[in-house]
Amino acid sequence: TYSKNRFIDLIDIFFVHSSQAKYQQQLAGFTGNMTVVGNPKYDINLDPDPKTIEQLKQFYNIDTTKKQVLLFSLVNQHRKNINIIFKNIIEENPQHQYFYKPYPGEPFDPKFKNDYYPKFFLDNCIPIIEENHIWGMFKICDKHIGCMSSITHATLLSDSEYQDVSLELGIH
Repeated sequence: TYSKNRFIDLIDIFFVHSSQAKYQQQLAGFTGNMTVVGNPKYDINLDPDPKTIEQLKQFYNIDTTKKQVLLFSLVNQHRKNINIIFKNIIEENPQHQYFYKPYPGEPFDPKFKNDYYPKFFLDNCIPIIEENHIWGMFKICDKHIGCMSSITHATLLSDSEYQDVSLELGIH
């Protein structure tokens, strides 16, 4: 907050994504002029065109007789453990179809690209490499599994089943 307050005289308006974010910044002591603008990424992507959904179903060979499950990546200290959880979920529930949502740019980051190339590290799971595919996959997938974070906002808005694994990872 201190660092942000230093720029109040230089910036007329600070844009924030939600009333909650504005409130939290005010609680933390930020005194700048804030305007809630929403999150454009969500605003323009939450309702994909039905034609796009059909194209994605073909692209990812969606089997409509199976439950579609979307797994959310982590790139922090819990990455190894969440991937073990994902591996176990896939092995215990082979009747489902699994997809992996990486962070933007993650598959190309030198730190993580060996997880993706030449072979994806999770068997029976397809990584969503194209960032613009993720929005349709939010709709296609019946169940989303990951740690509660900002990306979960899209899950909640899509009314999908959500399984949080934060406690299993020791995140409180």
